[in-house]
Amino acid sequence: MCSNRLMQLTYISKISWAGKLNPRTLADIQQLATANNYQHGITGILCYGNGCFFQCIEGDKSELSVLKDNICIRDHRHKDVRVHHFTPIEQRHYQGWTMHCLFLEHGLMSKAHKKRLTALAKFIPFSWSTEDWHEFMSIIETLGQEPQQSLAAIRFNAIGRWLSAIAAPHQAFLLVQSILLIAIIVSLLRLLQT
Repeated sequence: MCSNRLMQLTYISKISWAGKLNPRTLADIQQLATANNYQHGITGILCYGNGCFFQCIEGDKSELSVLKDNICIRDHRHKDVRVHHFTPIEQRHYQGWTMHCLFLEHGLMSKAHKKRLTALAKFIPFSWSTEDWHEFMSIIETLGQEPQQSLAAIRFNAIGRWLSAIAAPHQAFLLVQSILLIAIIVSLLRLLQT
C-alpha cells in the first residue's frame, strides 16, 4: 500500500519573459533547487528545452504541497503551469537526485541524451499524448548522471533565445532599416567628400 506521505509531483510550464531576460535563470533554478530540496528531503529531475520546463519531484506530501504552491503562484520564472499529476508513490524513482537537470535543447544535449531521446524528437510537453508522457518518464528514469553541457553555454543560449524572440517577428523591418541606415551613411560620406 502506498504511503500517504510520499508523493510525486509532475508539472510542465513555460519560461516567462522574466526568466528569458535573466541569463542566469537555469543556473539559479538548479542551484536553489539543489540546496532547498536537500534540506526538505525532495528528490527529482528538471528538464528544460524549447522554452518549456518539465519537472518530476518526489517527497513528503506537505513539503511538495508548499513547493507546488511556490512554483504555481510565486515563481515569476514560470508561466502557464500545468500539474500533470500529484499522486502517492510507494518508492522514489529519483533517489539521490536532489535536482538532476537535463537541458533538452538540441545544441545543449549531451550525445548520450540525444541517442536515448530520439523517440521524442522534440521536447514539446504541452502537446504530448498520454503515451508520450509515459515514454518520456520511463526514458528519464534510466538516464543517470550523464554529463551535460556547461551552464555557460546555457546562459549564452538564454541570451540568444531572448534576442531571437525580439528580432524574429521583425526581421523584414530590421532588414529594411539596416539598408536605409547603410544608404544614409553612404550619402553622408559622399557629402563629406565633396
